[in-house]
Amino acid sequence: MIKFRKGGINRTVAGTIAAPSAHSGQATSAGVATGPGVIALPTIEDIHLPPRYRRRPIDQQEIEYINRGGPE
Repeated sequence: MIKFRKGGINRTVAGTIAAPSAHSGQATSAGVATGPGVIALPTIEDIHLPPRYRRRPIDQQEIEYINRGGPE
């Protein structure tokens, strides 16, 4: 078992979260996280990102490197 320095698991809460798996589909189908302290932010599409956060284009040499699985 992995033990972390800060925080801990409230075993009564952890057991109740894992048990009702049949109802978890309803919460995920809504697509909105709920709970105390959760702020729903809008989704930003890739085309709306500023240039500094956009993914750089991949050149043909890098594509070949990825396809062969790394260095020769």
